[in-house]
Amino acid sequence: MASKLVEIAEAVKVFLNDESEKGTFAPYTFEATRTYLPWKQINELLELTVMVIPGGLSSEQESRSMYRDDLVVDVAIGKHIDITSNTEADAIMGLAELVHVTLRAIDVSDVSWVKNELKAIYDEMILLKSHVYLTVIRMTFNAAS
Repeated sequence: MASKLVEIAEAVKVFLNDESEKGTFAPYTFEATRTYLPWKQINELLELTVMVIPGGLSSEQESRSMYRDDLVVDVAIGKHIDITSNTEADAIMGLAELVHVTLRAIDVSDVSWVKNELKAIYDEMILLKSHVYLTVIRMTFNAAS
């Protein structure tokens, strides 16, 4: 039996790839991948890379017999950039904002989209050490159980 979190992550990956093929993110095109090891090859992110990572699950009791499960999926966008100029970082930030907004339209069966968060625009240590601009969009879905 597949995990609901894996199902959602796979649906996000397919949605992003379909939107990329349609030209929604032009001039950028990419093929998102689903992974559990997003940081494994951080130094190898020379080209634009979009990764979908099953993020986690939390549950909260809503009534005596009703629970709400919040399922989290992260979408990481990374690219090796020239850190002496803002040009490439500005472009990746613009792409991240566009992906953030586009992901509002996703429809995944049996769960409801709750919110997207684009908090950390970049990871400073990765940017300084590896010259990789990295941003993460955290998506939250919920399912009643």
